[in-house]
Amino acid sequence: MGGFLVRGPRPVQRGFRTQLIGDPEFVARRIIEYKKKGVDLFLLGFLHFIEEVEAFGERVLPIVRELEADLARSGDERRPAAR
Repeated sequence: MGGFLVRGPRPVQRGFRTQLIGDPEFVARRIIEYKKKGVDLFLLGFLHFIEEVEAFGERVLPIVRELEADLARSGDERRPAAR
């Protein structure tokens, strides 16, 4: 039998249901939408781990933090303020 057997969920196929794929602004806004629904932990996967984790930290997380600060200032946890 060639190849390999995959048991359980297939993260490559199922991992994109969060729709956290796109430009930094889009991904940051999706994270905020999930957080507003009570999600406080994200398990992320990166194909080119070191480069993509660095890019995520440099390009996405600052936007997430800014949107979180906007929410805190506005007192509206339901909708991020427009940028």
